[in-house]
Amino acid sequence: THPASMSFTQNTLRSFINSDGKLILCNEPFFTHFGCCTEHLIGKSVADVFSSLEDMGLLQGVQQCRQHPDQSLTVEMEKQCKGGCNHFRWEIFSEEKEGRVTGIHIIGNYIRPKKEVFVQ
Repeated sequence: THPASMSFTQNTLRSFINSDGKLILCNEPFFTHFGCCTEHLIGKSVADVFSSLEDMGLLQGVQQCRQHPDQSLTVEMEKQCKGGCNHFRWEIFSEEKEGRVTGIHIIGNYIRPKKEVFVQ
């Protein structure tokens, strides 16, 4: 069994970029979320895939992961999507081989926004 931190829902958006920053792998929920088909995303620069203003934190996380491959990062953000606003938690971590970063995993999960508590 996997540790709790490794359990993913079916809606987990998984992607992997190579050392050149190009998207080389991603799963079905990722494509669905970005409203594209495979051939439109694969091979694109990570900056083209995550190009909106809300994505800046994510791109900074990828950059930081390149510079500090031993660290994993979590970025939480809100993004306007079809059907309203979505809250995401992105996990960003690098993959290394012989001390060289060979790629970076970007894994996103929908999270529920914190509900405001009303005191009577």
